[in-house]
Amino acid sequence: TGCYAEVAPHRLSSLRGVDLVVGNDHKDRLAQIVEESSRMGWEPTRSIPSPPRRNRTSMVSLPISGMRGYTRAFIKIQDGCNFSCSYCIIPRARGSEVSKPFELVLEEAGRLADSGYREIVLTGIHIGRYGDGKLNLTRLLEKLLSRNPLVRFRLSSIEPQEVSGELLQLLSAHRNLCPHLHLAIQSADGEVIKAMNRHYTPEFLRQLLERIVVRVPGITVGADFIVGFPGETKEQFLNTLSFVKRSPLAYLHVFSYSDRPGTAASAFENKVTPEEKSGRSRELIALGRSKRREHLLRFRGRELEVLIESRRHRQTSLLTGISDNYLRVVLEGADELQRQIGKGNAQRLLDGELLGEVVQDGG
Repeated sequence: TGCYAEVAPHRLSSLRGVDLVVGNDHKDRLAQIVEESSRMGWEPTRSIPSPPRRNRTSMVSLPISGMRGYTRAFIKIQDGCNFSCSYCIIPRARGSEVSKPFELVLEEAGRLADSGYREIVLTGIHIGRYGDGKLNLTRLLEKLLSRNPLVRFRLSSIEPQEVSGELLQLLSAHRNLCPHLHLAIQSADGEVIKAMNRHYTPEFLRQLLERIVVRVPGITVGADFIVGFPGETKEQFLNTLSFVKRSPLAYLHVFSYSDRPGTAASAFENKVTPEEKSGRSRELIALGRSKRREHLLRFRGRELEVLIESRRHRQTSLLTGISDNYLRVVLEGADELQRQIGKGNAQRLLDGELLGEVVQDGG
């Protein structure tokens, strides 16, 4: 199942060891499908596609009350995308935008809170487009934050143009909304952005990042970037590199472009060579590491709210955790602190992480 099962089920069906290829819209029936297939026999491979995905009005919703082995819980609030980025297969694989009903999200969050989860991450393909016009992402967050004061909420990746003033106000006003944004930027060169069919400019990005860090002090902002997009020149890549150097971005996720059959970009000429893509990727990753270290150093000697995880650091056997502003921290402390939010004093760097001590158990 998954995106590849939607766009190329025939290829998966031909692989040795594959008995079932199930479309995403049937995930809620997966156990039933496996049971039926077992009764019917497993040969030949069955392919159960999703129904036509354009103009759909609902999404598959699996009621979840816990996630074994995870300290944080995840709620998928949205699926699909109505945009047409030239490199992206998601609109074809996931279909048009659809949001989980407001009350279902609230109910699911309540169950997870009752199960003891102290952090819930809201996920989706395009979470900034959540809602139906009347109820949007900020309205949902307001309800979640007020109903679950002991749980902190974190947003997954969001499009730059969907970081609204209302969202920044919530981030600055609510302690249980994590001061952390991950932006799908992809490129900071104007011509490449246009070729990607993305609808913003480098100047818009610059102003947005400045506005975010002014409105939400202490926030951590990360971003996705694609290097080696068809036609991207060395100069255009250097424009992105220069933008990142001057920006307040704290970390980067860097991806080398690869063709997705059926996308507009797959037919573009002037492909960047694998060697050049690899070199650009290494350069941007190295810059990202440097930015991350600079950001971590700003928090030495400061008190952080840390969700302590249920496993210990492999090398040091210390407690590990994630701060509300998405910094990884290792701490001295007892197992009883695991799965709790405590206050930790960050003292120094240890292999790219903050080393500190617990100063208050949050309970």
